[in-house]
Amino acid sequence: MAKRDVQATIDRQYLDPRSYVATWNHPGTDHPCEYLRGEDKTARRRQIFERDKGQCQIEGPGCRGYRGWDYGEWHHLQGGLGKQHCDCMENGVWACGPCHRAQHVQVRSAKRSAGQMQPPKGGEMAAEGKRQ
Repeated sequence: MAKRDVQATIDRQYLDPRSYVATWNHPGTDHPCEYLRGEDKTARRRQIFERDKGQCQIEGPGCRGYRGWDYGEWHHLQGGLGKQHCDCMENGVWACGPCHRAQHVQVRSAKRSAGQMQPPKGGEMAAEGKRQ
């Protein structure tokens, strides 16, 4: 199955040549998914902001409520790396930072976790090395 609907992509007159219309429909609708980049993604972010009136749609613990253009974020309801991460209007809501971050898995790197512990002093490491 082809990834891009070439004619539909041309018809949309996207500003960024990397944006495209897919050959499959957005789940539960009769229109195809869109995958946007650059200025097209910024325009969709503006549409989601305006539709949600800048108000956080997640409203979780620590919600900041209204977040203007500069401080709000576009949250994809269906994320991930697959085709479900489309940029259709139905797949996006406006969110404040704390609510948006709470929707995503928090992965801690070993470096970051290690940074929370106090490193041994140089003398202690040298002494441990001599004992071995």
